[in-house]
Amino acid sequence: MQTNHIPEIPYMVEHIEQRAEKLYNTYRNQHPHPTPALDIQQLTYDLGGKIWLNPDVNRLLNTPELDINDYTLNSETRQWENISFNSYIPYLSLHEQNTRTIRNVFTRFRLAHNLGHLYLHILNNKTGTLPNSYNKTPHSQQEREANGFAATLLMPKTHFTHHWENTANGDIIELSKLFKTGAIYTEIRAKQLGLIN
Repeated sequence: MQTNHIPEIPYMVEHIEQRAEKLYNTYRNQHPHPTPALDIQQLTYDLGGKIWLNPDVNRLLNTPELDINDYTLNSETRQWENISFNSYIPYLSLHEQNTRTIRNVFTRFRLAHNLGHLYLHILNNKTGTLPNSYNKTPHSQQEREANGFAATLLMPKTHFTHHWENTANGDIIELSKLFKTGAIYTEIRAKQLGLIN
């Protein structure tokens, strides 16, 4: 049996940023909020996802970060509809389990990373059948792309730059609190945007 292999064509950074920022803006327009922090948990649910705990997701390459349960391709618009997927996270604190609200900055990044795979490596395929896998090998092109998507989705350039200059005055910790991201992610994002060396 011959399978159709779709070659892995790297995305340009600008394209990843545009797609992530468009998703951020669309969601924020539908769910106005006084802070720039994105409710990544609710966004996952709104897109048709369920969040599952799997402690092995960081350690084993054959353990999925994301899998698709159901979907349809609209033949006229060529857009995927009625998507149902599972997003796996490695950890939940007792407080998060009790409140059913994810607060951990690394878990928030994981959820955004998984949406990166969904938007860049799964939904981008218009052949009529969604691919059932992507390259999650550490440091692979697709992992780097999903990380870039996650960073932009949680800290979009326009909003991040605005708050860097007008709210936090370049304070990484203050920006981390505003965007609900880890200080290390916030610092990396500031470097990517040329705000610090």
